[in-house]
Amino acid sequence: MKKTAEIVSIKGNIAKIKVERSSMCDGCAVKAQNGKCSCSHASLLGEAKSFVSDAVCDIPVNVGDKVIVETADSKVLRNAVLVFILPIVFFIAAYSIAISISSREGVAFVSAVIAFLLSFVIIGTVEKKKKNKLPDITVTEVVSLLNSK
Repeated sequence: MKKTAEIVSIKGNIAKIKVERSSMCDGCAVKAQNGKCSCSHASLLGEAKSFVSDAVCDIPVNVGDKVIVETADSKVLRNAVLVFILPIVFFIAAYSIAISISSREGVAFVSAVIAFLLSFVIIGTVEKKKKNKLPDITVTEVVSLLNSK
């Protein structure tokens, strides 16, 4: 997956980049009326149109440069499965196991909710382990120079 980003800061071969979120909310009537978007995407991702992330940068860049950043499709897919599919799988598996053991829907539902919440603990643990590794995002090329030296 490729996106355009702006270099915010550089420390060694790690650059902080600012990435603009896609224009999925452009033209939202609610946003135009009161300056805030109330759609489900905004509630999940926040109202900010951009976010800052770390990226591996092995090419010469300066703060303010526009760059192309890339993440391997396999890593994007892995993260999507981890965040969106794993909780659902935990919920369904726990419900199925609990209903086969106790035959009481209330117990099965509570078990499923507990398993669903447990999946987020697992996701948090995986994310903590990733913090010590290099970022999944790589700066691949410079699009435009702001501060050329």
